[in-house]
Amino acid sequence: MKENSIDNIIEALVRQEVERITPLLKAELLKDFKESSQDRYLSRKESSEYLNVSISSIDNYVKQGLIKHKLNKATRFKKSELDAFVRGKDP
Repeated sequence: MKENSIDNIIEALVRQEVERITPLLKAELLKDFKESSQDRYLSRKESSEYLNVSISSIDNYVKQGLIKHKLNKATRFKKSELDAFVRGKDP
């Protein structure tokens, strides 16, 4: 009888804690998802696949100043700026 009572208490405490942290975890995951999907940098290949164009088209867009890029060891394009380019707006 006593063991069943302890199990019920533990189960209730666990349920209460899960209910408490679930909204916090959802908010954090949503924040991380928004940041990673909008501010992610894509390679030339990833950008061409994302926009469904050839890599040479990506290179032409850069030469024409239509899309911005970041150059470290490799050329990268900010996903949010590619989205703005597709919508026809300045990033």
